[in-house]
Formats: sequence, C-alpha cells, structure tokens
Amino acid sequence: MYCSAVEGWLKAIEKRVGVRFSYAEAEAKYSICLNGTVGEKDKDRYDKGMEQVMKDLDRTFPGQKHFKRSTAGTTGITQLKNLLRAMVKRDLSIGYVQGMNFLMGALLFHSCEVVAFWLFDVLMRYYQLQDVYGARLPGLHLHGQIVDLLLEAKFGTICEKMVSSSPEHIKDRRRADCRRCISARIGSWDSSAPSSILTRW
Repeated sequence: MYCSAVEGWLKAIEKRVGVRFSYAEAEAKYSICLNGTVGEKDKDRYDKGMEQVMKDLDRTFPGQKHFKRSTAGTTGITQLKNLLRAMVKRDLSIGYVQGMNFLMGALLFHSCEVVAFWLFDVLMRYYQLQDVYGARLPGLHLHGQIVDLLLEAKFGTICEKMVSSSPEHIKDRRRADCRRCISARIGSWDSSAPSSILTRW
C-alpha cells in the first residue's frame, strides 16, 4: 500500500494539520472523483484538462520503467492517468496544470493510487498547493518570494563570511560570484521578487 517514507509523511501530516489518514475514506473520495460524471457546463474544461494529461503522460519520468507504455500491463502509466483524471474532476476550476504529473508520479513511486490521491489532496488543501496551481499562479509567486527571502537570509550570511574572509585583492570577485550564484538560483522567479538580494552586497 505504501512505503515507510509515506508512513512518516502520514504521521507528520496528522501532527501538523490534524488530518488523520483513513484508507476507507480516501478510497471513497478517490472513487467519486475518478468515476464521477462531469456536468455539461464543465465538459469543455474537463476535456481540455484531459487533453493536456494525455500529452504529459509520456513526458512523466520517461526514463523510469514503471511509467513506460511498453512495460507489460503498463500499470504505472494507467495509475498515473487515473490519478490525473481524478484530480481534474476534483476541482474543475483548477483542472490539470503541468507539473501535477511529476508530483503525482513521485507519489506513485512510494504508494498505491488511493494513498497518492489522498496525499496530493492534502497538499492541495493544507499546504497551499491549490494556490500554486490556481489561475495566474498566485501561490507560485508567493512561494518564489519566500524562497528569495530565505536565500537572502541564508546566502547573505554565507556570502558575507566568504567575502570578509577573502584577501583584499579578491573581495570584489568573491562578491560578484555570490551575486551570480544567487541570481542563478532566483532567475526563474518573476520581476515581483525582492531585488534586495542582488543589491545587498
């Protein structure tokens, strides 16, 4: 059903957000999402989500035997498709967003479909993943800014120590190296991210 790592995750989730895992409840919710019908007004949204799911199935961990279509029974790819279909139906306002396939695939390495679905649902509801995948990705921008601030705090201290302990004639070069390092780490975040990291030194 799941590996020892998942057992640790389930305990941590219960302790942190007070949600206890119940296989029967998780299975019932998964079954409803997987097998439930989509209303006529939501059909276009569902079809678009599933069209993207079908494109991304073969792109998910392509080097892993578990997700190869040529593997006898193609269990992994079928499980992944089922999970992503259930996630599309779970909340049609979000549907499927690229990236969900890798997270769901990673959960499948450690657990069965029902447990993977429950874990993903918990991440969506209690760990702000719903905001990350929401329209205009507000959670992604928020988390990007949090990472920037953490980098500023952590790398700022490290870089200051590195620069201050350097011989005088290479301090400017060390400072530039630090800027490049941090710039590379935050380069993927949008322009709304704090720029103080790069101007601090």
